Amino acid sequence: MATLQQLGSLQMSVLPGIGPVRIDVIVAAGYKAPKSLALVYGRILEADGLALLAKLPPLPKGHHITTKVSEYVQSLFTDELYGPRA
Repeated sequence: MATLQQLGSLQMSVLPGIGPVRIDVIVAAGYKAPKSLALVYGRILEADGLALLAKLPPLPKGHHITTKVSEYVQSLFTDELYGPRA
């Protein structure tokens, strides 16, 4: 059976610009499941959310997360079409 972290990583892997290395960056920053990102996005200002993932430091020999990808992920978690923010 897959863990919640594995399922979250699988979900993130289908997003444009997110691959295994960038998923590792997100998980290493403490966002081990989509819910942890949703909770943070619900507590911070939109401008901070747009840059949240782009500000994460890359792992050694890793790739940083671009601003465009960070903004895309933030929009997925906060779009009002999905209902109120967490």
